[in-house]
Amino acid sequence: MLEAIIFDNDGVLVDSEPLHHVAEIQTVAAYGYKLEPADFMRYVGVSTEIMLRDWIDQFNLDATVEELGERHQENLIHQFEANLLVMPGIPELLADLSGHSQKIAVASSSTRILVQTGLQKLGLWDYFDAIVCGDDVQRTKPDPMIYFEVARLLELPPAACIVIEDSFTGVTAAKAAGMCCIGYQSANSGQQDLSQADYLITRFDELRNGKLPDIFNRCARRCE
Repeated sequence: MLEAIIFDNDGVLVDSEPLHHVAEIQTVAAYGYKLEPADFMRYVGVSTEIMLRDWIDQFNLDATVEELGERHQENLIHQFEANLLVMPGIPELLADLSGHSQKIAVASSSTRILVQTGLQKLGLWDYFDAIVCGDDVQRTKPDPMIYFEVARLLELPPAACIVIEDSFTGVTAAKAAGMCCIGYQSANSGQQDLSQADYLITRFDELRNGKLPDIFNRCARRCE
């Protein structure tokens, strides 16, 4: 039986991927380097620490991960506060789900301050029974640890949860945790390989009006 719906944050709840790209350009440009469009898609669903270490190696930056991270987080917070939008259909879906018995949670590779900044700005924070972020766990997506932690906080078995993800790393993490997974095909997330997902959507209204339990049951039968 479906007991929890777990959302990724960036590109699923909030339309943040374009803002991540702007902040990434700003951060690397401060050191005199330029990111190419192909670089952006490499980091969708990837933890910030992995991205920062990649930049340091790629550009031979004279900066620690901590220094680079502080600069990048400042750029991101500025972008979020000024320009962040909710993903189309998410307010209606969350309002729909809040009237049912299933718990609702977030599992994001982003830092807690970024997730909190965005969800509070958009009035979404109070919808969730649990929120786990990249700095709450030792290993982030594609490792399943973040999903195991959400299940622990919700006091539910992973098999009772369904995840909504828009990236290859996120889908990989959800499936490795033994959870059913809906892949959200978002234009802002690039051509992500969502083939491991149990079900695919292109709009969030596809999940409204009590459809999620039926989708979960079909996905669960595929996972058996």
